[in-house]
Amino acid sequence: MTTPWPQDPLPELARRAAARPAVVLDDDPTGTQTLRDVSVLTAWDAVSIERHLDDPVVFLSTNSRALDEAGAIAITADAAAHARQAASITWRALSFISRSDSTLRGHFPAEVDVLAEAAGLPEARVLLAPYFGEGGRLTIDDVHYLDRDGTRTPVAETEFAHDATFGYRSSNLRDWVAEKYAGAGRPAPMMSSLTLEVVRSGGPEAVAEVLRALAPGGIAIANAEVDRDIEVVALGSLLAEEHDLPLVARTAASYVRARAGRAPAPLLTPAELDTDGPGLIVVGSHVETTSRQLDHLLQSDSVVAHELAVDALLAGGRTTEQAVSGAAAALDAALGGGRIGVVSTTRVRYDVGLDGGRAISSALVESVRRVGTRPGWVVAKGGITSYDVATGALGMREARVAGQLLAGVPVWIGGEGSRWPGTPLVVFPGNVGSVDALSSVVALLSGR
Repeated sequence: MTTPWPQDPLPELARRAAARPAVVLDDDPTGTQTLRDVSVLTAWDAVSIERHLDDPVVFLSTNSRALDEAGAIAITADAAAHARQAASITWRALSFISRSDSTLRGHFPAEVDVLAEAAGLPEARVLLAPYFGEGGRLTIDDVHYLDRDGTRTPVAETEFAHDATFGYRSSNLRDWVAEKYAGAGRPAPMMSSLTLEVVRSGGPEAVAEVLRALAPGGIAIANAEVDRDIEVVALGSLLAEEHDLPLVARTAASYVRARAGRAPAPLLTPAELDTDGPGLIVVGSHVETTSRQLDHLLQSDSVVAHELAVDALLAGGRTTEQAVSGAAAALDAALGGGRIGVVSTTRVRYDVGLDGGRAISSALVESVRRVGTRPGWVVAKGGITSYDVATGALGMREARVAGQLLAGVPVWIGGEGSRWPGTPLVVFPGNVGSVDALSSVVALLSGR
């Protein structure tokens, strides 16, 4: 296999991104995990988006992965339309990125289709780039892998492919696209591959050439094994757009960082966050990685754990109210006693669907919303949980992304309009990190 492209694309990307920023429609909050010092909006209009177009990227957190397809289409169309209006205010060209899951879960192709339409790009080509280096998601010969401790497993053989809502059978991205289009009752579009040979031997201009050869609606699959590969793809995509090729990117978080022209940022230090006192941990994710991390954390005597029974949360009415009240009281008592409060749901996995998931997340959020004692920090485990805690419990309409506490684990700082301004919210994806990662985050936030 060829070696990576020898020239660093980031300086050129940074220069060009300053003239053509990217609006990132993020289907859950974890897409901010590769960047420092950019803004994320959970509510928007054209004016609020326009205020942030001096940054190379601005995130619009749609949380559409938590919605059914109709809801995802509606919020995507709204975000794209307002971004298009924001561009018209300043007469700036924009790039549009649909940031989604590196393990291929999400509303595809529906979100890409509506994004292209609402952004005024009906003939857009689609760049499919799920590479996420920090999480070990690699694409080689069009096959997407999860790399854990040096072992590469095709993603269709992982637990993520068995997702109750977004499950799939194919690891080869050509087959995955065909599978998703068949599920939508449509024939697969024209596809081409940005192979590692093209990316590494031909560089950005070769990437742009492959994209220009695509028919309207065609999909280019980006292969990437290391960060330099995705950086080359990002620059080639930008070059193609600058030559008037309509393009929408469906990507994971590493592409967004590359498109901004930013190098991987150093991890945050506890001193940069300036945390004060014990915090709260909210665990909604049910993937195996999260459950192992929670088990490891609960071995510490510095935490007080409260488990919400899923059956009670799905029952509704008085049963749910009692469960929520009990959780809030337990969290308040933990903080008041100088200890860390943890609220989680039953670790037995339930097939509850999107409606059940919303009911569970709503109960978790309400448990935090009723806490009267200000925490020094908040950790939310799971992308959907993070969004719901940010918006429902902490009232964040706009936040600044401080950076990563661990690789792939971003921290948001809410502004003056939020419930606890300045309190760090750690957006901890459910499928990221080693078994001791959650414990490590808590140690960092606690100054240990």
